[in-house]
Amino acid sequence: RPATLRKSHFSRTGSFILNADTRSPNKVPRFPYLEKLRWACRESGYHEQYADFIGAQFLGLEDSRPITHVNGSVPVMGELVECVAQCFIKIVDFADLIYLFIDDFYSFTWRVIRALSQCGRKMLLVCASRSHDKQAMRRMSSSMSSAVDSRSEITLGPLELADIRDLISSILNVPNDDSVIDEDICTHIYQKTGGLPVYVIELLETVKRNKSFFFDAEGMLRLPMKESQLGEECSALVLNQMLNRFDALDAAVRKILHTCAVLGYSFSLLDVARVHPELDFVFVEDTLNLALSEMILVEIGEEDEQSAYSASSNVGSNSKLGSSVDFSRTSSRVHHIEGERNFEFSHDMWRTTVLTTLLEARKMELHRRIATAMEKEQLGGVLERRDLSRLLTLFEHWKSCDEFLKAAPLALMVGARLNEWDLVRQSVDLYRDALEMSLKTVRPVDKKWKSDDEDCWVQVSAESDVLDLIIKLHCRIADTFRMLNRMEKCIKTYQDAYTILSSCSGSRRSLLIPVLAGLCSANLDRDPKNEVQALEQEPLLEQFVKVAQEDGCAIHLARALAMKAGYYAQQGNFEKALDDLKFLQTVYRAEEHTRRITKHYGKDYAMETFSQSILWFVLIGKEAEAVQQGLFVLKHHLPLQDPKDVGSIMSLILPTILVLKLVGRGEDAHYIFCTYVVNAYHDHSPVQTNWVELFNPLIYLLEIVKMEERGSFDSLLLERIQDWILDIENSYYSPEHLRLCHTIMGEISFRLGRSKQVGDPMRGLLFQKARSFLTAIAQDVHSEPFLAHSALSFLRAIG
Repeated sequence: RPATLRKSHFSRTGSFILNADTRSPNKVPRFPYLEKLRWACRESGYHEQYADFIGAQFLGLEDSRPITHVNGSVPVMGELVECVAQCFIKIVDFADLIYLFIDDFYSFTWRVIRALSQCGRKMLLVCASRSHDKQAMRRMSSSMSSAVDSRSEITLGPLELADIRDLISSILNVPNDDSVIDEDICTHIYQKTGGLPVYVIELLETVKRNKSFFFDAEGMLRLPMKESQLGEECSALVLNQMLNRFDALDAAVRKILHTCAVLGYSFSLLDVARVHPELDFVFVEDTLNLALSEMILVEIGEEDEQSAYSASSNVGSNSKLGSSVDFSRTSSRVHHIEGERNFEFSHDMWRTTVLTTLLEARKMELHRRIATAMEKEQLGGVLERRDLSRLLTLFEHWKSCDEFLKAAPLALMVGARLNEWDLVRQSVDLYRDALEMSLKTVRPVDKKWKSDDEDCWVQVSAESDVLDLIIKLHCRIADTFRMLNRMEKCIKTYQDAYTILSSCSGSRRSLLIPVLAGLCSANLDRDPKNEVQALEQEPLLEQFVKVAQEDGCAIHLARALAMKAGYYAQQGNFEKALDDLKFLQTVYRAEEHTRRITKHYGKDYAMETFSQSILWFVLIGKEAEAVQQGLFVLKHHLPLQDPKDVGSIMSLILPTILVLKLVGRGEDAHYIFCTYVVNAYHDHSPVQTNWVELFNPLIYLLEIVKMEERGSFDSLLLERIQDWILDIENSYYSPEHLRLCHTIMGEISFRLGRSKQVGDPMRGLLFQKARSFLTAIAQDVHSEPFLAHSALSFLRAIG
């Protein structure tokens, strides 16, 4: 149901009203929609939070709680569609036959149709589509392929001559008799209209309106010659008739209908009135009533399914968003006022006809007026999903009048929320749609340049505010490509932004810093062994540091230095990495900067660099300095962490734990790990962290190290650890932690094997197990340097 449902529509007694069919073994309780949805979720094996998620995000149910996660994770669209389909089947399961009719199914949600066709039983699913929509027919065939044996296609052909005779009789109010309506006139109308109902009806309505029919001496109905030769093509015939009817209307009526056409296929009385504050509201309503009587418009009720349509899907004919961001069926009447009247054009041809009478300049002016009126509406401080339909409509209106400075900030705002809702591909289309507008506002530095490649950006000049938005859109597009793991596209987009900025006169540090930060960060994710890419990265990092120094902001300089140190560490040049760390120590103050860096860059990369440098010291043989750095992190950085954020704490202290274990301080490492990670995890019961899979291998390793340091071994515990390490099921980990966990498990196997007597078969088995874990780590060029170093050390010890 659309979001316009009112509480008065529901029974709030909470009592169960069973279905009247007592023969059905499955009694379905009737009570408020959200409760019914929760019941259906429970009965279908879904968590009840799915009901709140679906109710709030898609159905607009008033009592639903606005949540963004279900049972600790964000559900993907496929899960939601499957849940909705299963709940629907559960709710209607009492019926002997389910008859579901979907009009204009080519614009319906395909995943829903597919899910219903796969899980629905006792269901007759009837879908209607225009016969010329071949793509829709192919998609329907694909969606219903699993039920191909039970699928039938019925082609509704043109009207028969008998049907046309019935229409002539009904519309012209003449007897349906062969003595009045002969076959010739039916055949002529058929030839001119192709038998399409909308054309036949429009032609006969025109004849009736003009009173241009008569009866001959024998009482047969006749049309004048000029009416029977109104053009050679049916479409031209109907369009000309519509234009004639439109031109015959009063100028004030035409003015209002122009606004309606620019608003979209559907709109409300209030929408029209807002655009014309100079006109009396009653006059606007009377004008729409006149359009109703002329059958140009039809009124749609609050309960009508078509009220779910939004103008956003009909405003811009060339928008990329039409097929990728489908909020047109979410909650377009979210701004519904009690008693508000809603309208739509009786046929899309009427809207097309009205639009053809508008000059381009006037059309742009109307788009601007509509957008200005919409912009005055206050949507509240928090952008909800139900607002997107109207905001996308607003974006299309600003776009249609070439207002880049209005459309681009709106795209940035809406796109950010689309990303939060995992609609990343849709946000890319929105950003690129806005960026395309900017081409009309910029001037290429190279006068000979031609834009043959839509993705090609060169050095351009533009006004300062326009340039700011162009660069911000580039950064957002690059970030979304990164979220989609399309790194080459991400890097190219950042490079385009960098190229644009390189041609700017004056200081543009505020724009250059995020571009350099994004470009350098994306480059770091590439293959570190690629020498060509490495040579490209170093000068960029040097410039990032230089620009950040000139800017004078410590958080940007700290980010630049952290990235530069990370780059040298990635290349194996740990001396240079530690030189940059020394520079970072003069700039970074954890208490002052950590929150600001996290807010600006997503996490505190400077603090992460201090933690990672512990391992760099180990790799150059400075274990004492490594321990000292680890203790510094524990003393100055760990207290700044949220004790409930177990994941961040684990990332911060893991290098310290590894180095303490390495230098014979296993007791300290065990205490730190248990106190700040394991116990904290159980005490605060946080949302599942991806570090949990590391708990067992690290605890077992530290237990063995502690026993070795004390010289006292717990044989039962060692046997339990041995059984665990030999169980193949314990070798599977997420790709993120696979190398780290296998390195730890290889070390456990090595230490257990070393504890066995020479000649003990288990010694050889454990060493073999260690080799199976460690060899891959040592040989993998993508392994972190510390892990590869550790794996190689243990392999050498095994011999």
